[in-house]
Formats: sequence, structure tokens, C-alpha cells
Amino acid sequence: MKRYLGSSLGNFETSWAHIHALLELQHTDIKASFEKSLNVVLHNFKPAQFNLLRGVVSISALKKIVKESKRINTIGVDVKACKCILRKTHGLPCAHELAEFAKTNLPIPLECIDVFWRKLDMSPLMSIDREVVVDLGHRLLEEWEFI
Repeated sequence: MKRYLGSSLGNFETSWAHIHALLELQHTDIKASFEKSLNVVLHNFKPAQFNLLRGVVSISALKKIVKESKRINTIGVDVKACKCILRKTHGLPCAHELAEFAKTNLPIPLECIDVFWRKLDMSPLMSIDREVVVDLGHRLLEEWEFI
């Protein structure tokens, strides 16, 4: 952060302007990444196993799946050997799941990809009704008073 701001001695306005510019740049990069995921098909994602995922799942997720698929030769369908780390940490199919899909010649189903990786726009997932949130907050406070 100091490197980006140029100094740790700046005032709030200067720091705010630099941080705001950094956030705008990151926002633009994320939007560009979404557009690329929607419109670009990289060579690694052309095999039939990716048919249902291309243009629907982020390129970052697809890269992680390709990397995980390289473990299929050593893991196979053995759940204990797999340890399902990618499934637990990222919500993406792990090596033994990918081996099952490969064994049955099925493409990777979209349902086995966490929604996080399928959201390729900046719109909110849902709108929050402020009145409902406030009402829920009051109910929680009332419940805590009885404890």
C-alpha cells in the first residue's frame, strides 16, 4: 500500500484519491475478466468435458479445474487419496469427481460448480429489502434480551 500511495506521510485526501483510483482499476480489471470469460475460448477448454462450462464459468475456475484434472492419473476415483481439497476450498470439482466424469465420458455438469464461479457480471445476486433486514434485526435483539 505504501508503494502504491508513494508515501506513508500523505494526507487523507491524497490517500483517498489514490485508493479510489486503485479500486476503480481493480473494478475495471474484474469486468474485463468477466467479459473474457463470456466471450473467449482458450485452447485448454476446448475438450468435450468443458462443453457445459464454456462461456458460463470464469476462466479462473476453468484453469483451476484443468490443473486439478492433471491429478486424475495419480488419484483416479479414490476419494481418500483425493482429499477433495479443491471441492472444499473453492467449490469446484476435485480430481476424483473429474475422473468419474471422464470415466463415463460425461461433460462436467454446471451444477457441480459453485455459483461464485458462474456469476460473470457485477450486478447484485439479489436485492435486500431494508425493512425486512431491520425487522429481523429487531427480532434478534428481542431474542437476546431473553437470554
